[in-house]
Amino acid sequence: MGVVEQSQETVEEYLSALEQSHQSFPVNQTTVAVSVDEYQRERERADAGSVDSYVKVENEEGQVLHLDEGDLVLPSARTSEGNIERVTADAVEESTGIVPRIEDIEQATILGIHDTDSDHETVFRLAVVFKASHQSGSPTSDVVWHSSAELPEIVTP
Repeated sequence: MGVVEQSQETVEEYLSALEQSHQSFPVNQTTVAVSVDEYQRERERADAGSVDSYVKVENEEGQVLHLDEGDLVLPSARTSEGNIERVTADAVEESTGIVPRIEDIEQATILGIHDTDSDHETVFRLAVVFKASHQSGSPTSDVVWHSSAELPEIVTP
């Protein structure tokens, strides 16, 4: 089985596992053209079964947790093994000091990735945006609460 078929199968397996633990959630699909170098990195990630996950952690005032990296970004994780939710929650705690309680999935996006300069086949990856509440912990110095969520451009429908 080639990387294209394998990447499609992996995305389907992840979606199936997520559907078992969550009611229903929107699944979007988008195609992204990237440079040849970026394509090679994405192809390796697809081959490894990597999933990108982001978390919208809300506090009691309804503000959303962000890392301040010059731009505001949602806490995120990349994993290719284990429980996506657990790995994501652990990554959020490690990077922000906040322990999230993942409650739902806002959306899942199937990313079809091809390069702009050749005839390489499209590979597929999954990006998931979880909704969570602030369970415990105190934010680190590079974390801010913001009135709205700044979703990554790649997963915006």
